[in-house]
Amino acid sequence: MVRNKLTDAKIRGLSKPGVYADGAGLYIRVHPGGSKSWFFIYRRKGIRREIGLGGLAGT
Repeated sequence: MVRNKLTDAKIRGLSKPGVYADGAGLYIRVHPGGSKSWFFIYRRKGIRREIGLGGLAGT
């Protein structure tokens, strides 16, 4: 469980490439070039799946 939900200010302050959890399967990925995108992780029939939800500017 995520203790600190991502806020607008926290997201805009992220600069190190990586994956950051917001909770309940929702994540934001910071790419090496600095762009950010949302994605959702879930399991179906025991297989991990990932759905891209769009870039930070578009969501």
